[in-house]
Parts: sequence; C-alpha cells; structure tokens
Amino acid sequence: MLQLDAGQTRDDRKRWWRAALGEAAARAPERLKAAERWLALNDLFYLLIVLLRRRDLDHDWLFARCQEVQAAPDGQLDLWAREHGKTSIITFGRTIQDILRDPEITIAIFSHTRPMAKRVLRQIKTEFKFNAPLKALFDDVLWAEPDRQAPKWSEDDGLIVKRQGNPSEATLEAWGMVDGLPTGKHFRVRVYDHVDALLHELAGQHDRRRQRRRVARQFAVRQHELADRRVRLTWPA
Repeated sequence: MLQLDAGQTRDDRKRWWRAALGEAAARAPERLKAAERWLALNDLFYLLIVLLRRRDLDHDWLFARCQEVQAAPDGQLDLWAREHGKTSIITFGRTIQDILRDPEITIAIFSHTRPMAKRVLRQIKTEFKFNAPLKALFDDVLWAEPDRQAPKWSEDDGLIVKRQGNPSEATLEAWGMVDGLPTGKHFRVRVYDHVDALLHELAGQHDRRRQRRRVARQFAVRQHELADRRVRLTWPA
C-alpha cells in the first residue's frame, strides 16, 4: 500500500514516484492506474506538476507549500508573497483535487470581482475538458464530452461533474465580492482568492461610504450564514 513520507525532500519524492509507478506497472496495467489515481488524490505536488503539467511549480519552496496545504487545507489564511503560487496551489490545484476526491462536493471561488474568479474556473474547466490523461484516470468523475454531457458547463452557471446528488449548487462556481454575491446557495467549500483588492478599494472610497458599508455587510452576512462550511483565504504578505 502506498504511503507518503512527510520527511521526504522534493527529489526524494520524485524518486519514490518513479519506483512506486514502476513496481505497479510491472504487476498489471490496472495496478498502474490505481497507483496514479492514488498519487493524484493524495499528493498535491504530483497532481500539479505531473498530471496538470505545471512544471513551473517544481521548486523546493513550492513543494513545501504543497505539503502544508495538503496537510491542512481548510480554515487557513495563507500569507504568501505575490507570485508565490497561492492561486496555483490552493485555488487551482487543491480545488481540482477536492473534486476528484469527492464528486459530490460543491465549491465556490470568490474573488474581488466575478471576472477575476472566473479566470480560475476557466483554467479548471480547460483541464477537465482537454487533459486526456487526467480524464482517463478519473473517467468516473470527468465527462468525456462535457459540453454535450454535463448538466452545466459554463463560466456563468458553473461546472457539474459526474455525481449522484442534485443540489442547486454546481460542483464549481465563480463569484465576485463586489458585483453580486450568490443568494440561497450553500457551498461545502469557499475559496477566497485575492480578496485583498476589495479592502484596498474600500479604503480608497472615502466619498462612497454607503457603498463601502453595503459591501462589508454582504461579506459579514455571508460569513455568518456559511460559518459551518470549509473556508480557504489567500492573501499577499
């Protein structure tokens, strides 16, 4: 049975991948597929740099951040410098991993504006549609032809993968903090990506106090309503 070693270095981990996959391939094709699935579901670094082809994240510091996120993804405020992989590792990578692990999950990405949140949803949508190795490994979760088969498959309505339940929420949706928060929706995971722009905007709107209070009130209300859900918040240090 495969098991991650938290004490491994980045190079150690990659050597371990090769050994584990080589041993599985020598036994049977189905063993190889099972091993690749296990790695994707349990090793965020493997998912990102191998299956999602994000070789730009193949770095010791980013490997360490993947281990942190993998170990404790929820209820965290991640204060990393700009251009240090917050969106790539947490909002992009961990969100994909969550969906692959549990197709019944419902996730909302919140950014300052909805177009900003849609950028990440669009990136995930592209992987789910065109990443052939990922789709072959998780054909029980991802559609072969999502544009035709999925109940919802758009940036506005969200993405729905193969699932048994029928909640009003899509598997993944994208929303903005200042241009229309969702109402009547209860996502199991909320990812707040770079909402620092919201506070910068509010701080500069001294002549628009009513607008500032409205936005702050919306945020506080949503936090209270969904207090029992899982939250991730990324913020530049």
